[in-house]
Amino acid sequence: RFHRSRRFRLPGQLLALPRLLLLLLLLSPLLLHRRRRRRQPQRRHGRLFLEVDQEGLALTAAAMPLSQFRVAGLRFFRRQLSPFREPVRPPPSLSSWPPPSPSVLPPPGLLRMRGGDRPLHLSQRKSLGQVFLKRRDVVDKILAHAAVTNQTDVVEIGCGLGALTIPLAESARSLTIIESDSGFLAKTVGLIPDGFRGIIDAQHGDFTKVRFDAVKPSRFTVVANLPYQISTDFVQAVISSRGRIERAIIMVQAEFADRIVASPGSKIYGSLSIFAQFYLNVRNLFLVPRTAFSPVPKVDSRVIEIVPREKPLHDVDQEAFFTLVRSAFWGRRKTLARCMRDSPFMKNAPFKIKNPEDCEFFRNKPRVRGEELSIDDFVQLYKEIVEK
Repeated sequence: RFHRSRRFRLPGQLLALPRLLLLLLLLSPLLLHRRRRRRQPQRRHGRLFLEVDQEGLALTAAAMPLSQFRVAGLRFFRRQLSPFREPVRPPPSLSSWPPPSPSVLPPPGLLRMRGGDRPLHLSQRKSLGQVFLKRRDVVDKILAHAAVTNQTDVVEIGCGLGALTIPLAESARSLTIIESDSGFLAKTVGLIPDGFRGIIDAQHGDFTKVRFDAVKPSRFTVVANLPYQISTDFVQAVISSRGRIERAIIMVQAEFADRIVASPGSKIYGSLSIFAQFYLNVRNLFLVPRTAFSPVPKVDSRVIEIVPREKPLHDVDQEAFFTLVRSAFWGRRKTLARCMRDSPFMKNAPFKIKNPEDCEFFRNKPRVRGEELSIDDFVQLYKEIVEK
Protein backbone atom coordinates (compact mmCIF):
# COMPACT_ATOMS: atom_id res chain seq x y z
CA ARG A 1 0.00 0.00 0.00
CA PHE A 2 2.80 2.37 0.84
CA HIS A 3 4.51 1.72 -2.52
CA ARG A 4 1.32 2.32 -4.48
CA SER A 5 0.39 5.51 -2.64
CA ARG A 6 3.78 7.19 -3.04
CA ARG A 7 4.68 8.10 -6.61
CA PHE A 8 8.12 8.94 -7.90
CA ARG A 9 8.32 12.66 -8.80
CA LEU A 10 11.20 14.62 -10.32
CA PRO A 11 12.06 18.03 -8.81
CA GLY A 12 10.35 20.99 -10.47
CA GLN A 13 13.68 22.50 -11.61
CA LEU A 14 14.52 19.37 -13.63
CA LEU A 15 11.12 19.41 -15.33
CA ALA A 16 11.47 23.11 -16.32
CA LEU A 17 14.93 22.66 -17.87
CA PRO A 18 13.83 20.90 -21.12
CA ARG A 19 11.14 23.50 -21.64
CA LEU A 20 13.67 26.30 -21.22
CA LEU A 21 16.06 24.69 -23.69
CA LEU A 22 13.25 24.24 -26.22
CA LEU A 23 12.26 27.90 -25.85
CA LEU A 24 15.85 29.08 -26.36
CA LEU A 25 16.14 26.86 -29.44
CA LEU A 26 13.01 28.39 -30.96
CA LEU A 27 14.08 31.96 -30.20
CA SER A 28 17.73 31.61 -31.24
CA PRO A 29 17.19 32.76 -34.90
CA LEU A 30 15.46 35.90 -33.70
CA LEU A 31 18.10 36.66 -31.06
CA LEU A 32 20.92 36.08 -33.56
CA HIS A 33 19.19 38.33 -36.12
CA ARG A 34 18.81 41.14 -33.57
CA ARG A 35 22.44 40.79 -32.58
CA ARG A 36 23.57 41.04 -36.19
CA ARG A 37 21.39 44.09 -36.74
CA ARG A 38 22.92 45.84 -33.75
CA ARG A 39 26.38 45.29 -35.11
CA GLN A 40 25.46 46.52 -38.59
CA PRO A 41 26.24 50.22 -39.15
CA GLN A 42 23.20 52.41 -39.55
CA ARG A 43 22.10 52.95 -43.15
CA ARG A 44 20.68 56.30 -44.18
CA HIS A 45 18.81 56.61 -47.43
CA GLY A 46 20.11 59.10 -49.94
CA ARG A 47 23.54 59.46 -48.34
CA LEU A 48 26.23 59.00 -50.92
CA PHE A 49 29.88 59.91 -50.95
CA LEU A 50 30.83 62.16 -53.81
CA GLU A 51 33.91 63.35 -55.65
CA VAL A 52 33.74 66.58 -57.67
CA ASP A 53 35.41 66.89 -61.01
CA GLN A 54 36.85 70.04 -62.56
CA GLU A 55 33.48 71.34 -63.75
CA GLY A 56 31.78 70.83 -60.41
CA LEU A 57 28.70 69.02 -61.73
CA ALA A 58 29.80 65.74 -63.28
CA LEU A 59 30.33 63.87 -60.01
CA THR A 60 30.93 60.21 -59.40
CA ALA A 61 29.14 58.64 -56.47
CA ALA A 62 29.96 55.54 -54.46
CA ALA A 63 27.46 53.95 -52.11
CA MET A 64 29.33 51.58 -49.80
CA PRO A 65 26.90 49.31 -47.95
CA LEU A 66 28.23 47.39 -44.94
CA SER A 67 31.51 49.24 -44.93
CA GLN A 68 33.14 52.38 -43.70
CA PHE A 69 35.63 54.46 -45.59
CA ARG A 70 37.24 57.85 -45.51
CA VAL A 71 37.11 60.04 -48.60
CA ALA A 72 40.27 61.96 -47.75
CA GLY A 73 43.08 59.95 -49.35
CA LEU A 74 40.55 57.47 -50.76
CA ARG A 75 41.37 54.97 -48.03
CA PHE A 76 38.75 52.43 -47.09
CA PHE A 77 38.23 50.63 -43.83
CA ARG A 78 36.22 47.43 -43.98
CA ARG A 79 34.42 45.89 -41.07
CA GLN A 80 33.21 42.33 -41.21
CA LEU A 81 29.73 42.15 -39.77
CA SER A 82 29.20 38.44 -39.36
CA PRO A 83 31.22 35.25 -39.76
CA PHE A 84 28.35 33.89 -41.89
CA ARG A 85 28.54 36.69 -44.43
CA GLU A 86 31.08 37.28 -47.15
CA PRO A 87 32.72 40.67 -46.50
CA VAL A 88 32.19 43.44 -49.02
CA ARG A 89 35.38 44.25 -50.89
CA PRO A 90 35.62 47.98 -51.62
CA PRO A 91 36.73 49.15 -55.07
CA PRO A 92 40.18 50.59 -55.61
CA SER A 93 38.79 54.11 -56.24
CA LEU A 94 35.60 56.09 -56.20
CA SER A 95 35.55 56.57 -59.94
CA SER A 96 35.30 52.85 -60.69
CA TRP A 97 32.23 52.03 -58.64
CA PRO A 98 29.59 52.63 -59.90
CA PRO A 99 30.33 54.04 -63.39
CA PRO A 100 29.52 57.75 -63.59
CA SER A 101 26.17 58.68 -65.13
CA PRO A 102 26.22 61.96 -67.07
CA SER A 103 22.43 62.34 -66.79
CA VAL A 104 22.25 62.22 -62.99
CA LEU A 105 23.33 65.04 -60.71
CA PRO A 106 24.53 64.29 -57.18
CA PRO A 107 22.38 64.08 -54.09
CA PRO A 108 23.69 65.66 -50.87
CA GLY A 109 26.66 63.92 -49.31
CA LEU A 110 30.36 64.39 -48.74
CA LEU A 111 31.64 66.99 -51.17
CA ARG A 112 35.32 66.94 -52.06
CA MET A 113 36.15 70.46 -53.10
CA ARG A 114 38.54 71.70 -55.73
CA GLY A 115 41.95 72.45 -54.32
CA GLY A 116 42.06 69.63 -51.76
CA ASP A 117 39.79 71.21 -49.18
CA ARG A 118 38.67 68.99 -46.35
CA PRO A 119 35.34 67.29 -47.17
CA LEU A 120 32.30 68.65 -45.36
CA HIS A 121 29.18 66.61 -44.80
CA LEU A 122 26.02 68.39 -45.99
CA SER A 123 22.63 66.84 -45.34
CA GLN A 124 19.09 67.74 -46.25
CA ARG A 125 17.12 69.92 -43.83
CA LYS A 126 13.41 69.23 -44.05
CA SER A 127 12.63 72.44 -42.19
CA LEU A 128 13.92 74.38 -45.21
CA GLY A 129 12.05 72.24 -47.74
CA GLN A 130 15.26 71.15 -49.41
CA VAL A 131 15.00 68.75 -52.34
CA PHE A 132 17.87 68.50 -54.80
CA LEU A 133 17.50 68.23 -58.55
CA LYS A 134 19.44 65.27 -59.92
CA ARG A 135 18.43 65.06 -63.60
CA ARG A 136 20.60 66.98 -66.00
CA ASP A 137 17.98 67.07 -68.77
CA VAL A 138 15.63 69.03 -66.48
CA VAL A 139 18.42 71.53 -65.76
CA ASP A 140 19.05 71.95 -69.49
CA LYS A 141 15.34 72.61 -70.17
CA ILE A 142 15.19 75.25 -67.43
CA LEU A 143 18.27 76.99 -68.81
CA ALA A 144 16.85 76.87 -72.34
CA HIS A 145 13.64 78.61 -71.22
CA ALA A 146 15.61 81.14 -69.13
CA ALA A 147 17.77 82.10 -72.16
CA VAL A 148 20.40 83.81 -70.00
CA THR A 149 23.08 85.80 -71.86
CA ASN A 150 26.07 87.89 -70.87
CA GLN A 151 23.71 90.89 -70.69
CA THR A 152 21.38 89.29 -68.11
CA ASP A 153 21.50 89.92 -64.38
CA VAL A 154 20.18 86.82 -62.62
CA VAL A 155 18.87 86.15 -59.11
CA GLU A 156 18.72 82.58 -57.81
CA ILE A 157 16.83 81.65 -54.64
CA GLY A 158 18.11 78.49 -53.00
CA CYS A 159 21.30 77.27 -54.67
CA GLY A 160 21.27 73.74 -53.22
CA LEU A 161 24.17 71.79 -54.70
CA GLY A 162 24.73 74.20 -57.58
CA ALA A 163 22.85 72.35 -60.32
CA LEU A 164 21.58 75.67 -61.69
CA THR A 165 24.11 77.98 -60.04
CA ILE A 166 27.21 76.90 -61.95
CA PRO A 167 25.77 77.13 -65.51
CA LEU A 168 24.10 80.43 -64.61
CA ALA A 169 27.39 81.84 -63.33
CA GLU A 170 29.09 80.85 -66.57
CA SER A 171 26.55 82.61 -68.80
CA ALA A 172 25.11 85.61 -66.87
CA ARG A 173 26.50 89.11 -66.43
CA SER A 174 25.95 88.90 -62.67
CA LEU A 175 24.46 86.31 -60.33
CA THR A 176 22.92 87.03 -56.93
CA ILE A 177 22.37 83.96 -54.75
CA ILE A 178 19.97 84.08 -51.79
CA GLU A 179 20.34 80.96 -49.62
CA SER A 180 19.28 80.31 -46.03
CA ASP A 181 21.65 77.34 -45.52
CA SER A 182 25.15 78.70 -45.01
CA GLY A 183 26.81 75.31 -45.59
CA PHE A 184 25.37 74.79 -49.06
CA LEU A 185 25.95 78.44 -49.92
CA ALA A 186 29.67 78.29 -49.07
CA LYS A 187 30.27 75.01 -50.84
CA THR A 188 28.32 75.95 -53.96
CA VAL A 189 30.30 79.16 -54.32
CA GLY A 190 33.45 77.05 -53.92
CA LEU A 191 32.38 74.87 -56.85
CA ILE A 192 32.11 77.83 -59.23
CA PRO A 193 35.16 78.13 -61.49
CA ASP A 194 37.61 80.81 -60.42
CA GLY A 195 37.09 82.91 -63.53
CA PHE A 196 33.39 83.47 -62.73
CA ARG A 197 33.46 84.08 -58.98
CA GLY A 198 33.85 87.83 -59.46
CA ILE A 199 30.26 88.16 -60.70
CA ILE A 200 28.78 86.30 -57.70
CA ASP A 201 26.94 88.13 -54.93
CA ALA A 202 26.23 85.44 -52.29
CA GLN A 203 23.70 86.48 -49.65
CA HIS A 204 22.94 84.32 -46.63
CA GLY A 205 19.41 85.00 -45.42
CA ASP A 206 15.78 83.96 -45.30
CA PHE A 207 14.08 85.03 -48.51
CA THR A 208 10.71 85.46 -46.79
CA LYS A 209 12.33 88.26 -44.77
CA VAL A 210 14.89 89.85 -47.12
CA ARG A 211 13.04 89.32 -50.43
CA PHE A 212 14.64 91.38 -53.23
CA ASP A 213 15.62 94.38 -51.12
CA ALA A 214 19.35 93.57 -51.12
CA VAL A 215 19.58 92.74 -54.85
CA LYS A 216 21.87 95.32 -56.46
CA PRO A 217 20.90 95.32 -60.17
CA SER A 218 17.96 97.56 -60.99
CA ARG A 219 16.48 95.02 -63.43
CA PHE A 220 16.99 91.27 -63.20
CA THR A 221 15.68 87.82 -64.08
CA VAL A 222 14.87 85.17 -61.48
CA VAL A 223 15.82 81.54 -62.14
CA ALA A 224 15.25 79.19 -59.22
CA ASN A 225 14.15 75.83 -57.92
CA LEU A 226 12.03 77.21 -55.09
CA PRO A 227 11.46 75.47 -51.76
CA TYR A 228 7.80 74.57 -51.73
CA GLN A 229 6.87 76.46 -48.58
CA ILE A 230 7.99 79.88 -49.85
CA SER A 231 6.03 79.79 -53.13
CA THR A 232 3.29 82.16 -51.95
CA ASP A 233 5.86 84.52 -50.40
CA PHE A 234 7.74 84.50 -53.69
CA VAL A 235 4.64 85.52 -55.68
CA GLN A 236 3.99 88.35 -53.21
CA ALA A 237 7.63 89.46 -53.48
CA VAL A 238 7.46 89.47 -57.28
CA ILE A 239 4.31 91.58 -57.19
CA SER A 240 5.91 94.01 -54.74
CA SER A 241 9.06 94.32 -56.91
CA ARG A 242 7.41 93.88 -60.30
CA GLY A 243 9.00 97.11 -61.56
CA ARG A 244 12.45 95.52 -61.24
CA ILE A 245 11.78 91.97 -62.43
CA GLU A 246 11.86 91.25 -66.15
CA ARG A 247 10.72 87.65 -65.87
CA ALA A 248 11.02 84.60 -63.63
CA ILE A 249 11.59 80.95 -64.54
CA ILE A 250 10.89 78.99 -61.39
CA MET A 251 10.11 75.45 -60.33
CA VAL A 252 7.27 75.08 -57.82
CA GLN A 253 4.91 72.39 -56.62
CA ALA A 254 2.64 71.28 -59.46
CA GLU A 255 -0.50 71.91 -57.43
CA PHE A 256 0.60 75.46 -56.64
CA ALA A 257 1.30 76.14 -60.33
CA ASP A 258 -2.15 74.88 -61.24
CA ARG A 259 -3.74 77.12 -58.60
CA ILE A 260 -2.25 80.37 -59.82
CA VAL A 261 -3.29 79.71 -63.45
CA ALA A 262 -6.72 78.25 -62.58
CA SER A 263 -9.82 79.56 -64.31
CA PRO A 264 -13.26 80.33 -62.80
CA GLY A 265 -15.40 77.31 -62.02
CA SER A 266 -12.57 74.92 -61.14
CA LYS A 267 -12.10 73.51 -57.65
CA ILE A 268 -8.63 75.01 -57.25
CA TYR A 269 -9.66 78.51 -58.36
CA GLY A 270 -9.32 80.92 -55.45
CA SER A 271 -8.13 84.27 -54.21
CA LEU A 272 -4.49 83.34 -54.98
CA SER A 273 -5.45 82.80 -58.64
CA ILE A 274 -7.01 86.27 -58.86
CA PHE A 275 -4.17 87.89 -56.94
CA ALA A 276 -1.51 86.42 -59.26
CA GLN A 277 -3.37 86.99 -62.53
CA PHE A 278 -4.24 90.58 -61.59
CA TYR A 279 -0.54 91.56 -61.63
CA LEU A 280 1.25 88.79 -63.52
CA ASN A 281 1.22 86.82 -66.74
CA VAL A 282 1.79 83.19 -65.71
CA ARG A 283 2.46 80.34 -68.11
CA ASN A 284 3.04 76.63 -67.43
CA LEU A 285 6.15 75.32 -69.17
CA PHE A 286 6.62 71.64 -68.32
CA LEU A 287 6.05 69.06 -65.60
CA VAL A 288 8.92 67.62 -63.55
CA PRO A 289 8.24 64.21 -61.94
CA ARG A 290 9.03 63.68 -58.29
CA THR A 291 11.65 61.05 -59.22
CA ALA A 292 13.87 63.84 -60.59
CA PHE A 293 14.74 64.92 -57.04
CA SER A 294 16.72 63.53 -54.16
CA PRO A 295 15.29 62.79 -51.68
CA VAL A 296 12.09 61.99 -53.57
CA PRO A 297 9.25 64.32 -52.45
CA LYS A 298 5.62 63.26 -52.24
CA VAL A 299 4.45 65.57 -55.04
CA ASP A 300 5.42 66.46 -58.61
CA SER A 301 6.79 69.85 -59.61
CA ARG A 302 6.18 72.20 -62.49
CA VAL A 303 8.34 74.85 -64.13
CA ILE A 304 6.45 78.08 -64.84
CA GLU A 305 7.23 81.44 -66.39
CA ILE A 306 6.13 84.65 -64.67
CA VAL A 307 6.18 87.99 -66.47
CA PRO A 308 4.92 91.03 -64.50
CA ARG A 309 2.31 93.13 -66.26
CA GLU A 310 3.18 96.72 -67.07
CA LYS A 311 0.16 97.77 -64.99
CA PRO A 312 -2.59 95.90 -63.12
CA LEU A 313 -5.55 94.63 -65.09
CA HIS A 314 -7.97 97.24 -63.68
CA ASP A 315 -7.74 100.64 -62.07
CA VAL A 316 -9.32 100.03 -58.66
CA ASP A 317 -8.56 100.57 -55.01
CA GLN A 318 -6.45 97.45 -54.62
CA GLU A 319 -6.87 97.10 -50.85
CA ALA A 320 -10.66 97.29 -51.09
CA PHE A 321 -10.77 95.06 -54.17
CA PHE A 322 -8.79 92.21 -52.63
CA THR A 323 -10.70 92.49 -49.37
CA LEU A 324 -13.78 91.87 -51.48
CA VAL A 325 -12.07 88.90 -53.17
CA ARG A 326 -10.96 87.31 -49.89
CA SER A 327 -14.48 87.68 -48.54
CA ALA A 328 -15.91 85.94 -51.60
CA PHE A 329 -13.78 82.87 -50.96
CA TRP A 330 -14.24 82.94 -47.18
CA GLY A 331 -17.02 80.33 -47.42
CA ARG A 332 -16.75 78.28 -50.59
CA ARG A 333 -20.08 76.55 -49.99
CA LYS A 334 -21.89 79.79 -49.21
CA THR A 335 -23.48 82.18 -51.67
CA LEU A 336 -21.60 85.34 -52.52
CA ALA A 337 -24.29 87.55 -50.98
CA ARG A 338 -23.99 85.76 -47.65
CA CYS A 339 -20.18 86.00 -47.74
CA MET A 340 -20.50 89.76 -48.24
CA ARG A 341 -22.69 90.00 -45.12
CA ASP A 342 -20.95 87.54 -42.76
CA SER A 343 -17.28 87.58 -43.77
CA PRO A 344 -14.91 88.84 -41.04
CA PHE A 345 -12.87 90.56 -43.76
CA MET A 346 -15.81 92.82 -44.59
CA LYS A 347 -16.64 93.54 -40.94
CA ASN A 348 -13.12 94.84 -40.32
CA ALA A 349 -12.73 96.58 -43.68
CA PRO A 350 -11.87 100.31 -43.68
CA PHE A 351 -14.70 100.99 -46.15
CA LYS A 352 -18.44 100.48 -46.25
CA ILE A 353 -20.46 98.36 -48.64
CA LYS A 354 -24.03 98.56 -49.79
CA ASN A 355 -26.67 96.02 -48.91
CA PRO A 356 -26.26 93.13 -51.40
CA GLU A 357 -30.03 93.10 -51.97
CA ASP A 358 -29.81 96.64 -53.35
CA CYS A 359 -27.19 95.74 -55.97
CA GLU A 360 -28.23 94.85 -59.49
CA PHE A 361 -25.40 92.30 -59.60
CA PHE A 362 -27.09 90.11 -56.97
CA ARG A 363 -30.54 90.60 -58.44
CA ASN A 364 -29.27 89.06 -61.67
CA LYS A 365 -27.22 86.34 -59.91
CA PRO A 366 -28.80 85.69 -56.50
CA ARG A 367 -27.23 82.22 -55.93
CA VAL A 368 -23.81 82.85 -57.43
CA ARG A 369 -20.66 81.80 -55.54
CA GLY A 370 -17.23 83.41 -55.53
CA GLU A 371 -15.48 80.60 -57.41
CA GLU A 372 -17.74 81.20 -60.41
CA LEU A 373 -16.66 84.82 -60.97
CA SER A 374 -13.85 86.01 -63.19
CA ILE A 375 -11.67 89.03 -62.45
CA ASP A 376 -13.92 91.19 -64.64
CA ASP A 377 -16.97 90.01 -62.67
CA PHE A 378 -15.27 90.95 -59.40
CA VAL A 379 -14.46 94.39 -60.78
CA GLN A 380 -18.13 94.86 -61.72
CA LEU A 381 -19.18 93.78 -58.22
CA TYR A 382 -16.61 96.11 -56.68
CA LYS A 383 -17.95 99.09 -58.58
CA GLU A 384 -21.51 98.35 -57.41
CA ILE A 385 -21.11 97.29 -53.80
CA VAL A 386 -18.28 99.50 -52.47
CA GLU A 387 -19.52 102.91 -51.39
CA LYS A 388 -17.44 105.77 -52.66
